[in-house]
Amino acid sequence: MIGDQCTTRVRKFKLGAAWHPERIERWLETQSAQGLHLESVAPFGIYTFCRDLPEPHDYRIDFASPREIEDPHYAEEPKAAGWKLAGHSMSWMLWRAPKGEARDIFTHAPARATTYRRQAIAMLIIAAVQVPPLV
Repeated sequence: MIGDQCTTRVRKFKLGAAWHPERIERWLETQSAQGLHLESVAPFGIYTFCRDLPEPHDYRIDFASPREIEDPHYAEEPKAAGWKLAGHSMSWMLWRAPKGEARDIFTHAPARATTYRRQAIAMLIIAAVQVPPLV
């Protein structure tokens, strides 16, 4: 019943590291298998799920730049591969597909390298902001 009328919503808090999106993907897949299907995600790890029948799904996270997100063609490739946008928070785009039915979004090395490069830049910016000035 994902995307239809949800009668019971559950919120969960889960911090995830930008350098380990696979951990969040596996956690979301476990939630889905238990009947909690991602409906939205807010900054700082607040996930809203719709409670329904257990249904196994695959999840993938794309760390997209604001320019990519605004591009009307951004979603064409994942959608063509069988993915549906399940939620997003800032630059994290969370994609869902029925277990084993969609092609992987990041099968080609340059796409994966670009995603990791964007993550590294974001982490450097965050680290730089947190370091006190040395003056």
